[in-house]
Amino acid sequence: MNHLSPATLPARLLFLLTLTLAAPAARAEIAATVVYAFGDAIAADAAGHERRLSRGDGVQPGDILTTRAGRMQLRFTDGGYLGLQPDSRVRIDAYGYRVEAPQQDRSLLEFLKGGVRFVTGVIGARSRDRYRINSAVATIGVRGSGGRAVLCLDGGCPDREDGLYLTGNQDVLTVSNERGSEDVRPGQSFHVQCMTCPLVRMDVIPLAYAEIESEPPAELVLETGEQRAPDATPADGGLLPVAMGELVLPAAPPSGPPARVTVPLANGPGPAAVVAHGTLPASFLGGLLGGALTFDSAGALISYVDSTIPSNTFTGPGVLESDADGIMAWGLWNAGTATGGYASTIGSSIGALNYVVALSGSNTPGPLLSALNQSYVAFASTSPIAVSGGAIVQRGTPNSVTGTLDVNFAASTVSYSLAFPLAGQTFSLVGNARPHGAGAFLGNAGPGSTITSTGSACASTCTGSVPFGDAIQGFVTGPMAERAGATYGFNSGLGKVSGSVVFQAIPQ
Repeated sequence: MNHLSPATLPARLLFLLTLTLAAPAARAEIAATVVYAFGDAIAADAAGHERRLSRGDGVQPGDILTTRAGRMQLRFTDGGYLGLQPDSRVRIDAYGYRVEAPQQDRSLLEFLKGGVRFVTGVIGARSRDRYRINSAVATIGVRGSGGRAVLCLDGGCPDREDGLYLTGNQDVLTVSNERGSEDVRPGQSFHVQCMTCPLVRMDVIPLAYAEIESEPPAELVLETGEQRAPDATPADGGLLPVAMGELVLPAAPPSGPPARVTVPLANGPGPAAVVAHGTLPASFLGGLLGGALTFDSAGALISYVDSTIPSNTFTGPGVLESDADGIMAWGLWNAGTATGGYASTIGSSIGALNYVVALSGSNTPGPLLSALNQSYVAFASTSPIAVSGGAIVQRGTPNSVTGTLDVNFAASTVSYSLAFPLAGQTFSLVGNARPHGAGAFLGNAGPGSTITSTGSACASTCTGSVPFGDAIQGFVTGPMAERAGATYGFNSGLGKVSGSVVFQAIPQ
């Protein structure tokens, strides 16, 4: 489905988005998504049924996570992180997170053996008393955001006494048992042998580990106790264990929120907001689409096939930028091909394309959508671009778009305010859109967009160029409407300006 025929758009769009944004089938709540798995990465449910985990798989409350000879890293739905080293086991006793319901927050883990690194998410920040990592000898709580822990039981650690070894990494942790409680600050380590034993401060950390790269490649995130082999490849994991031994703790990394980890989407059907520029004179195609999405191994969208008119396709060998967070994926192409009606509008050669997509399995249930009144803040974006003559002539910086989105489907209103730098000036888009279909918003509502620039690009009025003469189109997604994505496009003195922006819900 596309906007090539505006007269027929509303009925087709409503039908398609109703399909792609319909409520998913009932299933267990996903607590976390696997972002890296290598070797024996196993989950066992409450009934004892085991399954091998791969990147992109979900885990639920009640699952026991075991690495055996493998490793795994998980990103929780609140943004928290857990990495398991070889021969480790953790049980997810309870987990609950809703953006709009802090009273339901809970994250209770049972650390059974091995080595882990953890970074708390929203729950650890706003509901610290409901985040706990329990073990046989002590309980780890948070007044901060992360640490490393090793649990040795029944002589399982050669040349080490049994017990829990905990090292603070960011801000302040707590370690408690029947004997008392201690704060664990960055760079401090404690050893606890049993539930009634004293909490002993250590001057060295119990497990040697390499420094974590500041910007690891998306497919390979280094972890505590691991180092990358010189010939590392994503296929073999490229990780080698560091021998256990004592090492004076290096300087603690800077405090602050953890870097967001790329979590690719699986191939499948879903909604898309697309802005494409082709080689035909003044060509531009903006659309709220629905179809089959195909991604490469790094999570970049490389193919889109319209579910209503399968002859309409985009194929993109020229991926400039891409990212994903497990709920949405977004990116920018600088080359590609179009077929069918898309080619008749912009030409068969794509000079640039911005996209924001999601999967139908991440739908927001219909009852929540109809009553949704939620504010969002931009947290990621593609580089703003200006296109002229079918080619990118100006390109800004990734993640430079700032702004907010306010969605009130109950009152049939959507408003937005965006700003971004491009070509030495700052553009501002402020205006309204109208709800369009199930969970989508599009184009003109009342006055539409006011588009301005601090430079000369809008000396002659900048005008919206997505369908219906406005500058923005997008949709809400996620099981609890925790994400929204949009593409924007408008005419300016630089050429046709466009980009993609991704929003996350602001806790209420």
